[in-house]
Formats: sequence, structure tokens, C-alpha cells
Amino acid sequence: MKKIVVTGMGAVTPVGIGVENYWNNITAGASGIDTIKTFDPSELAVQIAGEVKNFNPSDYLPKDLIRKTDPFMQYAYIAAEEAMKQSGIEIEPERTGIVMGTAMAGIATIAYTQEALTGASHKKVGPRFIPKILGNIAAANIAIDYNIQGPSFTVSTACSSGGDAINTACMCMQSGKADIMLAVGAESVLCPLVIYSLANAKALSRRNDSPSTASRPFDVTRDGFVIGSFLKQRNTLLQEVRRFMQKSEAAATRMTLIM
Repeated sequence: MKKIVVTGMGAVTPVGIGVENYWNNITAGASGIDTIKTFDPSELAVQIAGEVKNFNPSDYLPKDLIRKTDPFMQYAYIAAEEAMKQSGIEIEPERTGIVMGTAMAGIATIAYTQEALTGASHKKVGPRFIPKILGNIAAANIAIDYNIQGPSFTVSTACSSGGDAINTACMCMQSGKADIMLAVGAESVLCPLVIYSLANAKALSRRNDSPSTASRPFDVTRDGFVIGSFLKQRNTLLQEVRRFMQKSEAAATRMTLIM
């Protein structure tokens, strides 16, 4: 069996944008959890989350693309670009594929659009609404931009969507369907609708007075998870990826990992 080698990574996270910035922050013990700034959370029982900070899409993407995309797609684009540059791969269109993992796709856009529609005197929804909320649009547009003509899939398996995207990409290569795969995981679910639901399910931590210490999954005083906080899993995965990259020899089958 041919080895699968990780050749590039990209990151847009609550702890930092860019793999180097992200890695430096998590190894320094920085927390990405804080009081929600995207909207006013004062009426919510849960007012903390892991938001991507200091994110201005116009610093990375053209205006036309920003208008057409939900934030989860923007995160995917930016991370994909970083990973592709880091890998230095030459695209072989028909032997290169992409797998996208996202649990809720454009849920925030759906929530805000419905809110605006309900309170508006003129019932108008933009023509880009449907393309902005579909989970597969990110993979489709990245494939178009990079001339990827091989397998293109989007998986939606709740919190394991990103991990399943990596696994699906590996299976595509092991089965001979592709030689190079781009594995993408992206999510942007911060809106009152989602937080209300998870809070009412008693799933989220309510440590609003101590955001940076609220995520404590293995502590006896834990009271729920923090939405957007996947830092420990990513930290472990990145360590394993770096160890693997250092030890792996050149291989015929390659995989570009995005997280």
C-alpha cells in the first residue's frame, strides 16, 4: 500500500489565522474563547464562544467572492489557499480531488435571513441566498478555482465532519481514484438560533465570567463544551501531522490536509 503523506496545511481558527500563527499560539497556551463579539449576546444564557478574531475577509478574498459566500466558505477558501501554497503541488486535474466536511454549512446565514425577512415590510431575499447556504458549494468553487477535476465530495457528520473528510480523502487515494486530495473542514455556526438550542439542551458551558477556562472537557467541574472550541483535537492532530511529515519518505500518493 502506498504511503499517504501530508504535504500542506492551512488554518483559520479562534486561536489564529495561518498555521504558523495558530501553532505558536496554542503551544504558548493561548485561549481562543472569549465573550461573543459577532452579535449582542446579552440576552443569551451562554455568551461565550470561540470566534475567529481580527478576521477581515477583504484581506484575503476579492469583494465579489465575499458577497457570494457564507463565512464557513470563506474560511475554507483561505485555508485551502494556504495549504496549496505550502504543499507546492502541481495540480494534475483528473487525478486530484477534494473532500469538504461541514456540519451545518450556512446555518447562520439562514437564521439571519429569516430574521430579516420576518421583520421586513418588503419581503425580499437576495438571489445568492441558496448558493451561500449549501454545504457543497465550498468544495465546488475551490475545485473550479484550482481546476480540480477528480472526486469531489462533501460530508456532513456533525462534529466529526472534518475528521471524516480526511478519512474519505484517504479512501479516495487508497482506492486509486486520485493521487492528490484536498481535505477541508470548515464551520461558522455562531448565531442566537444555534446557541439557544444547544444551551437549552444543557450542552454548553455557562461560565460567562471566565471564558478562557470554560472549556474543560476532562475536569470534574465541567459544565458543557464551548461552541467553536476544538483546540485540543487540532493541537493533537497537528502534532501527529508534523511527526509524520518528518519521518515520511517521498511517496507517489500525496494528500494535502486543511484544518
